[in-house]
Amino acid sequence: MDLFRQLYEALLFSPFFRIIIILLIVLILLKLYFKRRVRVYSDIDLLYKLSRKRECSEYDIFRAAADLWNFSEKKVDEDFKRYLNDGDIPKYVKDFMEKEARKEGL
Repeated sequence: MDLFRQLYEALLFSPFFRIIIILLIVLILLKLYFKRRVRVYSDIDLLYKLSRKRECSEYDIFRAAADLWNFSEKKVDEDFKRYLNDGDIPKYVKDFMEKEARKEGL
């Protein structure tokens, strides 16, 4: 038991061990950051491409997606404002975009 305690203390106070832990934390944070960033850009790119292919605005895509779910105009406006401010695309719009992109061959 004493051997494990000595090993634990040696690792805990080792500069090399601290550097390894910091590097692991940085790598995990970078992976999470870039995973989120890539996904948001790909969804936004798909929305842009789909709107250009259909010759309509991004707002029209939001409205078409909301029509399938019978959402109110107010909800569409709120979701579209959130998209413009934060780049956040709601699930119902993502589903609509994926289905339409397959149909359009994007």
